[in-house]
Amino acid sequence: ELLQFGYEIEPIAPELLIRLINDLNRYNAEAIEIGGQRVTFKTAIRDINGQTMINSEPIANTYIEMKIITQTLEQAERLSNYLLASTFRDEFYVDNLQLTIYGAQQILRINSTVEGTKSEYLIVNKGD
Repeated sequence: ELLQFGYEIEPIAPELLIRLINDLNRYNAEAIEIGGQRVTFKTAIRDINGQTMINSEPIANTYIEMKIITQTLEQAERLSNYLLASTFRDEFYVDNLQLTIYGAQQILRINSTVEGTKSEYLIVNKGD
């Protein structure tokens, strides 16, 4: 709608995304995927030249799909209810974004974790 009125859509701010991920982890999120990128404790989320990057990959500006896995369906329902009652929808709205929250599902598939980083300075000691 905003494009029709001449507004420019800004990508989601990394700070807002990080705050959302922290709250998801606080409410027992076991695994998170954002825009096809798996989020782990080592994931870098930052703004590079005005574009939000996850794991050094740019994310879409207008539509981002997040998938969240919990241990039980009850925890997923509790997380969904928390997001519906939280202020995150308002915070997204202030940034001209819409946060749509879907109900919990029994089966959900996400991408595997990112590959570990390799260091040129560490070597494996095979023992004596």
